[in-house]
Amino acid sequence: MNNLEEKVSEYYRQNDNLLLAVSGGADSMALLFATKRISEEKDFNFRVITVDHGIRGQEAERDVTFVADECKKLGVECKIVKIDVPAIAKKLKMTIEEAARAARYEVLEKNCAANEKIVVAHNQDDQVETVLMHIFRGSGIDGARGIPKRDNILRPMISISKADILDYVAKNKISYQNDSTNSDLAYSRNYVRNKIIPQIEEVYPNFKENIYKFATICENAANLVDSLVDNAWFSAKNGVICVKTAAFLQNPLIVAKAVKKAYNMLGEYSDLESKHIEIVKELFDLGKNGTKVDLPHSIVAEKRNDCVYFYKHTHKNRDVCDFKLGLNTLPNGGCWNVSKISVDQVDFTSDCYFADYHKIPHDAVWRTRKDGDKFEKLGSRGSKKLNDYFTDKKLTIKERDTQILLASGSEVLLVLGRDVSNKIKIDDGTSDIVKFEQK
Repeated sequence: MNNLEEKVSEYYRQNDNLLLAVSGGADSMALLFATKRISEEKDFNFRVITVDHGIRGQEAERDVTFVADECKKLGVECKIVKIDVPAIAKKLKMTIEEAARAARYEVLEKNCAANEKIVVAHNQDDQVETVLMHIFRGSGIDGARGIPKRDNILRPMISISKADILDYVAKNKISYQNDSTNSDLAYSRNYVRNKIIPQIEEVYPNFKENIYKFATICENAANLVDSLVDNAWFSAKNGVICVKTAAFLQNPLIVAKAVKKAYNMLGEYSDLESKHIEIVKELFDLGKNGTKVDLPHSIVAEKRNDCVYFYKHTHKNRDVCDFKLGLNTLPNGGCWNVSKISVDQVDFTSDCYFADYHKIPHDAVWRTRKDGDKFEKLGSRGSKKLNDYFTDKKLTIKERDTQILLASGSEVLLVLGRDVSNKIKIDDGTSDIVKFEQK
């Protein structure tokens, strides 16, 4: 093994099951090639997923086809997924960059089996760019540590420079594709990469290595602050996070971490700017009971009885909410968490509900009842009208109108808090299980 392969190999363990995200660019193709070589010496399994974001037309189709063809040559399983990032960005009022990143990770999470880890090709240059962008936006030490770490995502090339990756690609004659949007300065990352960093390097040649070391120092500092945050300061009920007085009487770094922890508890992991932390602190210090402030990512902070409550903003008359892995906000404002688990984690004696993940259609949504709805209760011999099921349950008109359902078209898959459908039941062929848990 050469130096790059040795560094990548440190992240892989015997009997691992890995899902590699491969775009077709030099970084991810180097990762694919290195992983294939390492797998011949270590006993682990891996497969590939490649995503067409719907941004670059024929060029994107070329890239995913290229990845699939290269995987076939290597004898590696490959799955192609297509998404419409421009439509997602418009719907969620996000930039193309933000929407692409969020949608890509959602695709990876959806396609990752319970026993798999996701592997991505972020490198040292990516880390440096991320640190700079976070600092430019006014981030604190959390943002200064760069690309956020996630439990089920491996970044084996994070300490390897782009130059070393290109050298590895050239020496091993690895084919790859160039993304034409990487030179488009309308994207903020491209501007940082192609305009700002080269100018800094003219004066400070070791700039990238030093920023990478700086991010590692910030990571250690942030971990120390994390350890000083007391879980007793937080409580959660029905999708509302209460942060108690004690949290706001700490050192400013700990206050910032407490606010971010509240965000995380609501399923939001995007980096917060320091100005937003200051807004929340001012709300606690000066706000009257009932005072509310709107924060990024549709989160509201509200002062009540010397505490600050955080919750997702919901529209009172919202009819439909998207189904996804992670924290799901329902049409009635409630929150349920949907997570992938392994078979041995299923506990039918709990208050949770369980289903076969792959039996849930991609168009499934959370909603209330509609005319023509049908439901095949778990254990029954066939479907019936949803209203007949409600009659059997002796539900009042109000209960029927407000009952939250997971449905695909007119097929009800889950009567939340009551019953699961036969259509998504767990059976001997189930590979991935999802747990529905009220927050």
